[in-house]
Amino acid sequence: MPDAEIKLFYPIIHDILPGASEFDLIDFTGGVFNLTLTLLDPWVEKTLAFIRETAKTCPNTAIIGVCWGHQAVARAMGGEIEFNPYGDRVGVSPLRYTKRGIEFFGGSQDKSSNIDFAVPEFHKRRVARPALRFVPLVEYNDTLLHEEYKIITFQGHPEMTEDVRRAILHADDGFFLDERKPCF
Repeated sequence: MPDAEIKLFYPIIHDILPGASEFDLIDFTGGVFNLTLTLLDPWVEKTLAFIRETAKTCPNTAIIGVCWGHQAVARAMGGEIEFNPYGDRVGVSPLRYTKRGIEFFGGSQDKSSNIDFAVPEFHKRRVARPALRFVPLVEYNDTLLHEEYKIITFQGHPEMTEDVRRAILHADDGFFLDERKPCF
């Protein structure tokens, strides 16, 4: 959208959140704060309250959650977050649409394949139980859609291009790649 205006807010640093009704769309992006904890930092509590308030009182403001934002929206609205029982997800993960996902995205589920699409993922936690009125569009609750509010969330990174993935690896501090060993 060439005429779109983008404003960035950093509640962890500046403790400021926008007036939600001023925006057509609010995107909650990645982060590392552990949303499985019972006690949350004040900035996280404030962000979750902002999500709930925006969903309930700003019908013209859509919400997108990506990665940590996916988990934050789920928790804010009453869902449950857990450490991924399948282990950390780092890389491109194959996913299958649910019946509702096929209806939403279009197309059909190819029964001859165990994959409908693939998405880059970098996370160790996931949505164990979606909040009420959220329906999974893909397996493992990795993409959720609210039945009433304008909310869609993605555990993976649909925005991540090959260039972005390479930049993350090249900026690595040793967590993703062991620089002491040759990479093949």
